[in-house]
Amino acid sequence: MKHNQDSPQALAEEMLQKEATLREFNSLRPNNKQRFYQSAGMLTAVVFLVYCYPEIIEQPVLYILLILMMSLNAQAYVQNKRTNKRIDLLHKLLKDE
Repeated sequence: MKHNQDSPQALAEEMLQKEATLREFNSLRPNNKQRFYQSAGMLTAVVFLVYCYPEIIEQPVLYILLILMMSLNAQAYVQNKRTNKRIDLLHKLLKDE
């Protein structure tokens, strides 16, 4: 027996596949935990650096390093937010078709 593309079983399998893809898409969305973990990781790196080299606290290099790390973190956050917004809009456009 040949399977027809319009058969209920084929349509059900296609719906399940689309639902699984949509679930995966939604699970990959960024959340605030990721941003918190990224900031905590940078802070941990600075604390480890100060722990290994306590004399660095008096040096202006530490403050320059902190400013650079914060600016890179902010820049990455803005770019990720923009990219994810574009992906969400693309998904919305494709969903409407």
